[in-house]
Amino acid sequence: MPTDAAGVVTVPIGAVSARSVDLRVETTGLLPWREGAYELVVPRVPDGDVGLTAEVFGPGPIVVVSSPSHAIDAKPVSLEHLRVGLRDPQTLHDADFVLRYRVDPDDRPGALVVVGDGTSDVVGIVMHPVEDGHEPVAVSDVSIDWNGAAVTQVRPDPVGKLPAGTPLVVLARAQGDVRGPVTVRARCGREVRAITIDATTRSPRPTCVRWRYSGPAPVAATVVAHR
Repeated sequence: MPTDAAGVVTVPIGAVSARSVDLRVETTGLLPWREGAYELVVPRVPDGDVGLTAEVFGPGPIVVVSSPSHAIDAKPVSLEHLRVGLRDPQTLHDADFVLRYRVDPDDRPGALVVVGDGTSDVVGIVMHPVEDGHEPVAVSDVSIDWNGAAVTQVRPDPVGKLPAGTPLVVLARAQGDVRGPVTVRARCGREVRAITIDATTRSPRPTCVRWRYSGPAPVAATVVAHR
């Protein structure tokens, strides 16, 4: 799906005969890490009737969820799945919705995700911030064993040092199967660890947002494509 210079995708819907529109847009990307949590942002809706539900998946047990922008209601579906809604959906008119959550790294240290883009596979490693006794520690001297997968365009390369409380995010391209697991070796605090990260399925359950808009005028949906 083409984007403009700012990385924004605009999906025209055209004239709307009914008062409500159901729109489903799927995109795969990496949520940024801000202020000690993964952060999901949904743009505000200027007018009309709206509804929003966020299905949040780990991977791993979700231990903290909050919103600095709106009052929310969170319902656990399982340890790794949380359903979040706005307490007052109409407040999405006032400001962008910001949702932050953290995952317990002791149960599952991260995820290896493989997504095809039509030419090759994009491989992403996301390793949650490393902890020692539930205290975040810095990470350095990182090396990755790709378990025989033929990967190119690895970035960043080298990884460099990660401050305490920062997730490891590595992207690459691959030709052929990437079955995993991969092994990340790094100095974590005062010790060297080998951390095994299993592959998800090719269609991983993503954190997703469902929103509904009803209004009297033609509308267009704008989706920010995260890279």
